[in-house]
Amino acid sequence: MNDMNLDPIFHDNPVQLSDVTIVIPIRVESEERKNNLETILNVLNRDFSTSIIVREGDKKQKFYPPEGIDNLIYEFVYDEEDTFNRTRHRNQLLHQAKTPYVGVWDTDAIAIPEQVAEA
Repeated sequence: MNDMNLDPIFHDNPVQLSDVTIVIPIRVESEERKNNLETILNVLNRDFSTSIIVREGDKKQKFYPPEGIDNLIYEFVYDEEDTFNRTRHRNQLLHQAKTPYVGVWDTDAIAIPEQVAEA
């Protein structure tokens, strides 16, 4: 994902999504997934004015959020299960959101900002 051209589309005028919280449940199973999450956080921060909650569930913390990401809440939750229960973590994140709308983001995909703004 880091090879993608991520030219800023809304860089000078981020899309205002103050009524939306983006939640990202994750287990960092590879360096690529960690890099993907970092890229996604930078893109979201650059193109949108919104709240973001990242929840890492694992036996050991493997992700450390980059500096300068506005409106980011990161939490590490000890999870000893061998299989990541994405649904359980997602549902807990949904309860944490303080906005009327919530978007669940996948760490392996980047959406075009125009599409998110239109949605």
